[in-house]
Amino acid sequence: MWPVSRVVRLTGAALLTGVVCGAVGCAALANLNLPPSFTRASVSGDLVQGAASSIALAVTTFDLQDDVTDVSVDLSEIGGPTEQALEQVAANEWTFSGEVTPTVAGDRQVVFTAIDASGRIGLLARTVTVASSGGGDGGSNLPPVLSNPSVEGPLVVNQSNVVVVSVTAVDPDGVVTGVVADLSQIGGPSAQPLGNSGDGVWSITETVRPILVGDRTVLFEAIDDDGAIGTAAVDAEVTSLIPPTPSPPLPPPPVP
Repeated sequence: MWPVSRVVRLTGAALLTGVVCGAVGCAALANLNLPPSFTRASVSGDLVQGAASSIALAVTTFDLQDDVTDVSVDLSEIGGPTEQALEQVAANEWTFSGEVTPTVAGDRQVVFTAIDASGRIGLLARTVTVASSGGGDGGSNLPPVLSNPSVEGPLVVNQSNVVVVSVTAVDPDGVVTGVVADLSQIGGPSAQPLGNSGDGVWSITETVRPILVGDRTVLFEAIDDDGAIGTAAVDAEVTSLIPPTPSPPLPPPPVP
């Protein structure tokens, strides 16, 4: 087992739509006064105890009745502010990038808060890992380096799709012990372990069922034998139509 980013609490219509709508009717669902929810949340960056560490956050929000007006994150457990505002970059997309200086190694939590126009509040916590600054020699354990992240195969919304997910992960001063991929944006598991295919390549063939059209992000995390984590991400396009089947090749002309 190794530490990975994981959802601790997810509230709002994203959880209830499929269950409640069938039970009480979609019209009644609109009267439930649900808070905002998060359909995606990623935290990327190599966090090292006692060192200024770059971090990038991205979330997608959802609200059944109102517009989400504000999204912030509590970064206090990793050496950042208790209320860091995220910037709205699209209708439901919010991002932040900056630096934090963690003081404590190990698993730490960051907590996202979304507020809608009616003042309702939704929360989501993600767990991140802060690497130890190293032993008595003052050195730091370097995290794994990831390259060539890819998602191969067609992705059609509301269809079961078989894809090959892979990434190359090497460690400059140790051994990569595990790699996981967050496939939640394309309708798969949020922490899918990959298998070691050799030569630093980690991969898996997985069936996913995306529910949203457009560019979706798959986040990879690799952990080494000293607990340091490296990350990489790749965008995968989800389409609304099944790709056409190519026409069979024409037969060769008859031999005279």
